[in-house]
Amino acid sequence: MLIPYLRSIFDLNDQTCHRPYMVSKYFALDFSALNYASGRILAPSIILLAFAGFYLSGLLNHQSANDEDFYLPLIQHYSSLPLVAPILETTQVHTSIGPLYFIIHRIWSGIVGAGDIQARLLGLGLMASSTFTWYAIGRRLALNHIFSLCLLFLVLPYHAVFSLCALAEPLMMAFLLIAVWLWLVAFDSLQKGTDSLYKWCFCLSGISLGIAENAKQPLVTVAIALTIIGLVRLKNKWSVAGPCLAIAIQIPFWIAWGNIFPPGQRHGMMPQFAQLTGLFPDTSLYLLAVAGLSLWPAVTIRTRSMAFWATCISGILAWTLFGPNLNIANPDRFRFVGPLLHASYQSPVIRSAIILPFLAGWIIFWESVIHLVRNDISIPRQALMLASVLSIIGFINSPLGFDRYATCFLPLWSLAYWPNISNRKLQSAISLYTLSIIAIIMITRLCFYRDMLLQ
Repeated sequence: MLIPYLRSIFDLNDQTCHRPYMVSKYFALDFSALNYASGRILAPSIILLAFAGFYLSGLLNHQSANDEDFYLPLIQHYSSLPLVAPILETTQVHTSIGPLYFIIHRIWSGIVGAGDIQARLLGLGLMASSTFTWYAIGRRLALNHIFSLCLLFLVLPYHAVFSLCALAEPLMMAFLLIAVWLWLVAFDSLQKGTDSLYKWCFCLSGISLGIAENAKQPLVTVAIALTIIGLVRLKNKWSVAGPCLAIAIQIPFWIAWGNIFPPGQRHGMMPQFAQLTGLFPDTSLYLLAVAGLSLWPAVTIRTRSMAFWATCISGILAWTLFGPNLNIANPDRFRFVGPLLHASYQSPVIRSAIILPFLAGWIIFWESVIHLVRNDISIPRQALMLASVLSIIGFINSPLGFDRYATCFLPLWSLAYWPNISNRKLQSAISLYTLSIIAIIMITRLCFYRDMLLQ
């Protein structure tokens, strides 16, 4: 029963009827069929070529970036130890991730050897597989312009850099997207009511999400979102059991840690912020700005709508009262790290203009809430939106708001809003070009010129 589903991974259930272009009354060119075939072949081919180019160009041989200073020595340390060693030492390791990341690297190093380039090669492979899974999700959701959708994944904030680094994000991304795809397979099977495959797929989705969550604990919000969707929309015990399984996987670690986060969570932070406690709404507002930088083409400006202006005014008020202080003279600005922050260093005008992508993210946030309340879009899109909304709210607990934290929800939000984005060709083209330029600058700075802008 599983084989037909595996064969249909890249199938698009296109129920539209395409009309061929008539060259004459005797001959027709069906450009829609040509575009469909080229999309199925071209998109995966470009993905393979892009990641093969990363590897063959020698870009994996660079200085440590981001948290690699913490991860690479531990990967080397565990390369000669038994597989269970990371679990036995989970309360002693000063990192912000669980032990499953190091277990997977231990398996990998046993195959290809231990070393920085080998560890980064695993990250490259995981991001490549993530892009294929993203492609498969797009097919299953019947999203259009699939090639542009794949390009968006490659240039979403930090994805290109993740492909070149031995970080937890590639592992998180790979298993998060596998979990989403399996959940969609289970949802389709449940809707058709033709077999019981959905039971297995919901459980497998939960296991995959559990692995992703062990790499990035904030993903617990995704499991909570899928649980709520299962209870309220699907009303199926297996759709609840799957995400609950993802949470259950973490419970032994939470007991050992005495917290929902690893004991090294704060040790890996900047020393001046390590002891901060409480709520930090500026973190969530800053991450909304990061999201808005990618999702702004989905925003519809309704000049005659009172609700639209009310949302904008409330967003300006929220940013004024609780937004991050990015002034160069303020040492607190180092709680926020990434391309958006570094762009703000260039001039006060750019720093003030950051409110624009924030407003885009703010509007998307409340539109998602409205869709969830009205139940006026498909259940899969609602699940992706709810996961993103809960993630944004959950980050209020984090004193740090690095741009790359948006990877916990931005890919899901991008999939949910792709129908809106892809229908606006000019806006989506501008957004893709902008994100591509940022990605190129980040890779260049990482691998060649460390003093370039936007790391």
